[in-house]
Amino acid sequence: GTAGTITVSGSGDVSTNPPQVNPPSADAIQFVVGEIAGNAGETVTVPISIKNNKGIAAAQFTYKLDGGLKISRVNKGELGGSWTHSEPTNGLQFLTSDGENVTDDDVLGKLRVEIPEGTPDGTYYITLSDFEATSYDPATDKHTMIETSKLAGVVGKVVVGNPTDKPEDTTPK
Repeated sequence: GTAGTITVSGSGDVSTNPPQVNPPSADAIQFVVGEIAGNAGETVTVPISIKNNKGIAAAQFTYKLDGGLKISRVNKGELGGSWTHSEPTNGLQFLTSDGENVTDDDVLGKLRVEIPEGTPDGTYYITLSDFEATSYDPATDKHTMIETSKLAGVVGKVVVGNPTDKPEDTTPK
């Protein structure tokens, strides 16, 4: 499938509507997409951080990116591991470098997001869904699936140009 698109007529700011996402449960492992500003024609780096991490060895999910913006690749974050990006299915997969758990709350990966030339000023959302993750148990030397109810995404955004509704930068420093 293709990412959602918006049609522009006239002038002024264009913003897609924030996606309706249930807030994560207090004990859920959260995949938090950052908020970054950029301009049409640029490529920006949007972090995906993990929060409330109880130990994951692998994770995968799908993404939706508004307004014709496109993920060109995914770079590794601060936690050891590698990423696979499947463009036709909008899939992202993370695997730790040694197959064992990462347990810190930190940047898991960095999305390289292309903002096409001519993209109108506005706020464009990045939503994650369809979560799967495994945890490694050294006692049994096995990977087990983490319940999907214990996995959640926090919506991120790319603010293009200088829209009037520019959000605060909430990216962790």
